[in-house]
Amino acid sequence: MSRVLLVGLLLCSWGVAPAAERVYAVDVEAPMEQVYADSMLALEDMGFAVVAELNIGAGLAKKAWRWGANYNRNRYTEVRSMVLCHPEHANEVLNQDPVMMAMCPVTLTVLYKEGVTSLLFDRPSYGIAADNPAYPVLARLEEDFIAALERVHAQED
Repeated sequence: MSRVLLVGLLLCSWGVAPAAERVYAVDVEAPMEQVYADSMLALEDMGFAVVAELNIGAGLAKKAWRWGANYNRNRYTEVRSMVLCHPEHANEVLNQDPVMMAMCPVTLTVLYKEGVTSLLFDRPSYGIAADNPAYPVLARLEEDFIAALERVHAQED
């Protein structure tokens, strides 16, 4: 019994939680190209700058021969990622706790299959202690990012 309690306490102290709490995820029933472009515009309107765009699906497809039947078993037809930075938030994080710059820039992963585009965002404030000086800045960054994605979701519905 004491071992179970110890394991439970350790899991709580490590911040282990379901992925749903860590990752903001929303599905949009619209074409990938449209949702991707609308997401980029909405994020840019909120002050985020796109630093890089990656076509992960194309890279994986080049290695399909290596994985055989294990390649893309969920059958996504598109897998992309955007790396973004919000200069104002980044400057604040740098001023508050430079180590937390590891949380900035942020990424948006976009998956597509069968008419549904999934937007996935790893929340930068997740697992950061609330008393960390950078926490409020990361939380604001997260709120701005999610607000932009929710705007896209609402206009596509």
